[in-house]
Amino acid sequence: MTHEINIIEKKKNPLFAREELIFEIEQLKTPSFAEVEEILNEKLKIDKKAVAIKEIKGLFGSRRFKVKAFLYESSVEKEKVEPKMKLKKTGELKEEKSEVKK
Repeated sequence: MTHEINIIEKKKNPLFAREELIFEIEQLKTPSFAEVEEILNEKLKIDKKAVAIKEIKGLFGSRRFKVKAFLYESSVEKEKVEPKMKLKKTGELKEEKSEVKK
């Protein structure tokens, strides 16, 4: 299924080595974060591991959804900036096991 994305705002943020993107997408139901990553990969040829989806909001009474995403230059840059808990939750950061001393 092809998706049209309508870019509303695109801002370069060199401090964090990323582009901040706000766009609209039209679908029958609210897309998941993984679906939005797939769509960005398909349309903009961006590595999914270097994308951080911040929010997906439905526009009342329509099939359009407003998405805010950060497109990092690399997955390494993303790991430096994104909160560790978010990366653990999405499975992108391996949890380090520490041994408890008695």
